[in-house]
Amino acid sequence: MRSLLAGEYYYDVDMVNSLPNVAAQLARLGMTSEDNLRALQVLCADRTTMLRDMIDYYGLRGKPELDITARDVAKALPIRLLHGGSHENWRREYELDECVPVMPFAKQLETELARVRHDVYVWMKQHDAVWTASVEEHIRQQKAGPYDSEESLQNKVEAGIFARVIQNIEDVCLDKARRVLRSEGWTARSWQQDGLLVEGQLRAWECDGWSGNVSAKLRLESAMRRGQRRRWPTA
Repeated sequence: MRSLLAGEYYYDVDMVNSLPNVAAQLARLGMTSEDNLRALQVLCADRTTMLRDMIDYYGLRGKPELDITARDVAKALPIRLLHGGSHENWRREYELDECVPVMPFAKQLETELARVRHDVYVWMKQHDAVWTASVEEHIRQQKAGPYDSEESLQNKVEAGIFARVIQNIEDVCLDKARRVLRSEGWTARSWQQDGLLVEGQLRAWECDGWSGNVSAKLRLESAMRRGQRRRWPTA
């Protein structure tokens, strides 16, 4: 939809696999240990291969009538696990064979991410106790189900705080990208979740023709690479 509505006027700059890539670097902020990020780092380093492995392991099929591909189904699993969901619920949602054992990589990812969310919760309590207490109270009031155990509710708390933290870091990264692009002559007209719609002052000969469009894209990509080299936001 973004491409349809804005493709003629703006360039769509997007962070690839945004939140998993943010979470995979949390050890750099001291929020968790590298040992808890092994599976996530493997996923981020070679996402295409890992998604293909999931498709093959589970025999995933898409739903063309809903415009859902097998890759979409595979992508949903790590995103669900990242936010505290379960492998079982993912399998039920997509009506998968429950007799197939859990993929070892998926089990490792689920186990490690649970530790990461707990570590981030503890880190936030130590570094911003007031904010953390306020968010925890809100989640407990809004998310508590009639049959939730304390363990289940605590998992919801940790997942909610974790989601807010990584989304905030994502916003910081996007803002850095926005400022770098602006300094290079590209203005962000709209923030779109993990991306920006940008436009720039095109050189006269870039306004028409295939070669001019290629030149503009190369200049934009060069500005994006400079933005990637900017320092990671510090805690």
